[in-house]
Amino acid sequence: TTSHSANTAIQQSQFWINLVILVSMVTITGLGFLIFQWISKPLVRVVSAMKVINSGKADLTQRLPNASIHEIKDLSESFNGFVETLKETMSSVQSNASELGDLTQQLTSENHSLAQRTEQQSVSLQSTSELLDEVSEKVVLTQSAAGNALESSLKADEYAKQGKQRLDETVIAMGDIEESSKKILEMNT
Repeated sequence: TTSHSANTAIQQSQFWINLVILVSMVTITGLGFLIFQWISKPLVRVVSAMKVINSGKADLTQRLPNASIHEIKDLSESFNGFVETLKETMSSVQSNASELGDLTQQLTSENHSLAQRTEQQSVSLQSTSELLDEVSEKVVLTQSAAGNALESSLKADEYAKQGKQRLDETVIAMGDIEESSKKILEMNT
């Protein structure tokens, strides 16, 4: 009977130990599940928000709610700062793209205007070149005509000198004739 009562006491002790272990395991598992839920829900929200941003269809005005766990709270605040920076960057990129588009359009217009002015200058230079060729031809013709005029002028001067010499000779001959005539008249008188 003592051994039976000792066996019963051992079995009861084992039952209570097993029951405490079982209750502890259920409690630890329940607490683990609650802690897991408490930690994972904010992380799931962060991951979900990151997936939306990664898809390229994010609403950059949305923010994550503040979490109660310090590290998760820091992660949420960092994520919200990242989203704000991304929003500002996207706004800046859009503004710069718009300015770049305006500048590209202005540059295209200026290039077109420059091309027109260059073409006008080319036409003007072509016309000037043609006029210079024509002037050059006229200068050559004028030079040739001037050379011919000089030659003609020199010939005319030579003819004039020859004419003067003949005239002088004629005047001398007439003077001689006049003198001879006077002598003849004197002789006859």
